[in-house]
Amino acid sequence: MSSAAVGSANLLVQATLESLLANYPNRRDAKARTDRLLAAALIECAEKGYSNTTVAGIAKRAKVSTASLYASYKDRDALLVAAMELLFAIMAGDVIEVPVVADPVARVEQLLLAHGEVYAQPLTAWLCRLHATLAMSGYPHLRGIGLQIFQGIDAFWRQFLADLVAQGHLAALDLDIAIPLLLGPVERCTIIAALGCGGNEDGRPALAAVARHSAQMLFRLWDPAAPHSPVMTGASATEALLGEAAASSLGPMGRLEEELRRQPLRQTPEGQKDRIVLAAAAAAGSQSYSAISVQALAALARVSTATIYKHFRDKADLFTHALEGEFARQTRPLAQGALQAAEPDSTAAIYSLAAQALHADWAWMHHLMMASELSGSSRVAAVARQHRQITEAHLAAVIAARPGGDVLSAAQTALVVNFLSGSVERTGLLALILFGEEEVNRRGLAVQASVVSATLDVLIAAKTP
Repeated sequence: MSSAAVGSANLLVQATLESLLANYPNRRDAKARTDRLLAAALIECAEKGYSNTTVAGIAKRAKVSTASLYASYKDRDALLVAAMELLFAIMAGDVIEVPVVADPVARVEQLLLAHGEVYAQPLTAWLCRLHATLAMSGYPHLRGIGLQIFQGIDAFWRQFLADLVAQGHLAALDLDIAIPLLLGPVERCTIIAALGCGGNEDGRPALAAVARHSAQMLFRLWDPAAPHSPVMTGASATEALLGEAAASSLGPMGRLEEELRRQPLRQTPEGQKDRIVLAAAAAAGSQSYSAISVQALAALARVSTATIYKHFRDKADLFTHALEGEFARQTRPLAQGALQAAEPDSTAAIYSLAAQALHADWAWMHHLMMASELSGSSRVAAVARQHRQITEAHLAAVIAARPGGDVLSAAQTALVVNFLSGSVERTGLLALILFGEEEVNRRGLAVQASVVSATLDVLIAAKTP
């Protein structure tokens, strides 16, 4: 199997999959047969996409009969789940080696770069999307397994940072604050960008620059000689605001179904189209993309399937329209604020980032993007990039309005924006996409929003190139 044959899934575990697929000693070796099936399932899915992966294709690649496959797994998804469990086990055993360099700042920088390079691999984003798809298709236990992997990564960094403190390189620090603050910017410019925007973004800071900036900020904030340790300013108040924001949202099913009930049945063609889009958004709030049928959407919208196909080319086209409309609705206030605010408020701007992860209105959009072939759509990626650009423009206005912020170069501003957003998006958005709303740490999200707001002046003063 060549790299080209695997398509987007080509690094990280390629050698392992090749080895498993090649293991064909004899027909009676049950373990070898299982390993081939698991490897074949992942390779097929990587090449053809989730929707186009078939039992027949997997069996042919694994050189087993479909009857043999069904003897072990009830269906395609059950086999893919077992394959994902195998991959998680492989990934759990991979630990990045700590660089052997004397300078502690360089050591952190190189380790962050290695950490980011893992997330920058196309296969990592592909695995995360498959993970989200299967978790929403009736296998929620995968979220727990994935969460263990991320917790293992955090445990590695906890020990690494604790060693730097013990060696006197860093002042005593709160690891629950420091780890998201350190890893978030790196993950934002790699895996979060890939999952949300396809990874093809112009003008974003490079991974190497982000790793250097994060390492330097770590030692600036927790310098033993003159510590500027972040202080939680108003974290309780922020948490209360986040709680109120979450409680005030009806969520997609509540808000959208209420709108559907209020609309008259007899409408103009445009009115019918709006009803169909509302029905798609409402359905996506509680079901996986693959489980939603056009017939079910027609019943929810109280129109015929012919009416749906009159307005939309297919199901993917319909859901893309739904995403475009909802992103526009959600980002309109932020866009207007970025353009109209005479004195942008940094706390409010960062709070708005954090609050999104607690809104069910945002949850369904991100889950739909990740757990379907729509994640590879150029239209959907463009919508996500536009939202990201609006958010970053607002934060850039906040930075420019602070003392000294107006003298930062465009590259420096981009690094500061990435740093400000990273820990909040890691604690909120990334957890939301991969593990679901129940695993979003509300208290941690409030703390990170408060800390990065309090850190802004230090970031501006650093003027890191």
